[in-house]
Amino acid sequence: MHTLARASHRSVREGRIFWVRRMVALAVIAVVALCAVLLIRPEASASNAEPAFADDTRVVVVEEGQSLWEIAREAAGSEDVRDVLTVIVDMNGLDSSTVHPGQRILVPSR
Repeated sequence: MHTLARASHRSVREGRIFWVRRMVALAVIAVVALCAVLLIRPEASASNAEPAFADDTRVVVVEEGQSLWEIAREAAGSEDVRDVLTVIVDMNGLDSSTVHPGQRILVPSR
């Protein structure tokens, strides 16, 4: 009878291990699927904020004393300068609106 209790205990333990492994496998699959969805989905937020510009861009070389606001104001035309500034920062991957003389900046064309 002692052998039967040990065998019963072992099968319960093996059953628990089986279910734990199955749950871990399902969790891993869920995480991989979530990562795939996040990497594949298009980023629509950036396109919503862009003003109506042509697809063309031009390069502006920052001059001494020139600010990004001035560059955006020149490129804005009839658009809101703040929107153009945001587009320029996004286009160039800038962390801030600080620019330096000689720096080459992509600017949307009118």
